[in-house]
Amino acid sequence: MGADPLQSPASIFTRAMQTSIGATVTDTAAGDAITMALKQFGLTALRSSQREVIESVIAGHDTLAVMPTGAGKSLCYQLPAMLLDGITIVVSPLISLMKDQVDSMRAVGVPAIDVTSQSDESERRNRIEQIARGEAKLVYVAPERFRSQRFIEVLQRTKIALFAIDEAHCVSQWGHDFRPDYLRLEAMLTELKPERRVALTATATPEVRGDIERALGLKDAKVFVRGFDRPNLFFAVESIAKKQKGLRIAALKRENEAGGSCIVYAGTRKNAEALAEELKSEGLKTGVYHAGLADETRKEVQDRFMADGYDVLVATNAFGMGVDKRDVRLVIHADLPRSLEAYYQEAGRGGRDGEPARCTLLFNGSDIRLQEYFIESSHPPAALMRTLWKTLRDEPALGSDLQTLEARVQAKNTMQLEAAVRQLVSAGLVVESTRGLEATRPPEGAPPFDADGPMKRAALETQKLTRIQAYAYSHRCRRFEILSYFGDEDARGKSRCDGCDNCVERPARAIDARERDRVLAILRLVDRTDGRYGRARLVQILLGDDNDELRQRGLHRLSEFGALSGTDKSVVFDAIGAAEATGLLETEAGEYPTLSLSEQGLAVLRAPSSLTELVVVAPRAQSAKSKKPVKSQGGGPLDNALVDKLRTLRTEIAREEQRPPFMIWSNKTLDALARHRPTSYDALLRVPGMGEHKAQTFGNRILEIMVPGTFSSHSK
Repeated sequence: MGADPLQSPASIFTRAMQTSIGATVTDTAAGDAITMALKQFGLTALRSSQREVIESVIAGHDTLAVMPTGAGKSLCYQLPAMLLDGITIVVSPLISLMKDQVDSMRAVGVPAIDVTSQSDESERRNRIEQIARGEAKLVYVAPERFRSQRFIEVLQRTKIALFAIDEAHCVSQWGHDFRPDYLRLEAMLTELKPERRVALTATATPEVRGDIERALGLKDAKVFVRGFDRPNLFFAVESIAKKQKGLRIAALKRENEAGGSCIVYAGTRKNAEALAEELKSEGLKTGVYHAGLADETRKEVQDRFMADGYDVLVATNAFGMGVDKRDVRLVIHADLPRSLEAYYQEAGRGGRDGEPARCTLLFNGSDIRLQEYFIESSHPPAALMRTLWKTLRDEPALGSDLQTLEARVQAKNTMQLEAAVRQLVSAGLVVESTRGLEATRPPEGAPPFDADGPMKRAALETQKLTRIQAYAYSHRCRRFEILSYFGDEDARGKSRCDGCDNCVERPARAIDARERDRVLAILRLVDRTDGRYGRARLVQILLGDDNDELRQRGLHRLSEFGALSGTDKSVVFDAIGAAEATGLLETEAGEYPTLSLSEQGLAVLRAPSSLTELVVVAPRAQSAKSKKPVKSQGGGPLDNALVDKLRTLRTEIAREEQRPPFMIWSNKTLDALARHRPTSYDALLRVPGMGEHKAQTFGNRILEIMVPGTFSSHSK
């Protein structure tokens, strides 16, 4: 086995530090120990959120840490593992990540091992013996490892200083990645009695946090929800036709002058393969990654991506967990994710070096149906599972003929049948043998099978899908939407930022009397209907649609019925969006998103004259494959030479300010400058998307391009 791992320099240091920590982390020695341990990791300081969690863990408190991707959660159990007397058990579902962490810990002298299904039986036996002999300081396991009685018996004879549960949201049925094996952990914690417990996750809403505490039996836990705001990430949503997504991805990659890597997330393997081929045809070096590829192929693709061998990597959600590539400058979702948690986790793989990155969701209404299909197929109804069990009991031969079995039990598709089989196998009602599937009965004393559980889970996932759908449609600050969803305290008192399309590309401007009247009519209707309706219904009422459903509900009798008749429907939708973006309306999540008045909206209803500004809401321009001159309302044809000069200037300013070009001004604003050709400060202010701050900051240099030699010393 080579040198005794407990005699490594780091381990000698660890034992020395264990005697100096004392009973409380307030001692000077404890702080010194943490500082010295940091040096073993090649670090000089902790982030404030990391220090809070580490000090809580060392002090012996049950701890729950909710920190976003890239915030350094792993160090919150790795560093205490070095300092505490005893072993640290780390439970994680990410087997591929375990090897990387084991290697990194060994590199700093900490004897770490993993016990997973990827090792053969003899390797697992040898590693369990290492635990029994006290030769391991940090042990990584998947939750299903606790099915092994031999493993549990060894741990019962071992001093466990810390039990860490990573990806703790997997224990919650409210979470976006529920895993039944995590439910075993509370019993294990009770049986093994570790001295300390810490649960960590990157994505947990207030409901999920409560579920984690209950499901893991955390007592008086110290809860830390920190650092969800990633100021270096710019969030945007673009409404786009499905057939245009490939071209738009290629355009976004070329427009993103910050360089770096690009990850594109697709909803299915089929979509990932198709997008990869399209991007290759656009001249981009493109890789594709999904669970349907062979293990060796996936490893080759990941290694090449890490070595900057691709311009773009197209992947399903199978890619990314534990992949720490620092220079991802662009994360594009070509399909709508299933939840806001999943979206923020995947988007968070951009900008992990702290430098700017853009996160763009390409949204099409039909994407929702794809996710609804997955939810429906993954969560079989109780009736289907009962029929499946009875069929296997009465007709055993069908256990080896899944195609006939699928038709006999009337499953909607193969995916739904497979989901039903998994549920029954997990409950001990079906076993898989060499003869196929066989119906059986659960062992004596087994808990009753919750046949309605999958449908309850489907209802929760549908609710989460509705929430991210509302995010895609929202005209409010996207950063505020995300932070408030996760309950981050940084969201309090904020409703605008400088890092999302709704705030940067839709500036506030003065409104005229006609716009004010539209908005007031909308606010009055929302107030009168007590926030019960969504955008489409509100538009029907305001336009005075004469249909039976409105009459049956008595909505035709409202004084606001037909208040905006004669107005184009799109104008009314835009007015609702503008009211939302300005903060006058709030989106209420539910089966169908509804709108209610905010406090600001109520204030405007009381004093209509106070409404002087409205956030601009207009359809975003889509990038075309070519650069042919186009006409646009309010300006002349695009001058490509002028566009190139303005783009060059934008790049120069971006380098000077160390910000990505799109945060200097957007492509939409760039095109508007080229069309309107402003020759004065006042004219510059009238360019859509420019605004007073940008005009003051960049105006001289823009006007110098428009009229060379005239504005080099221009001042307001």
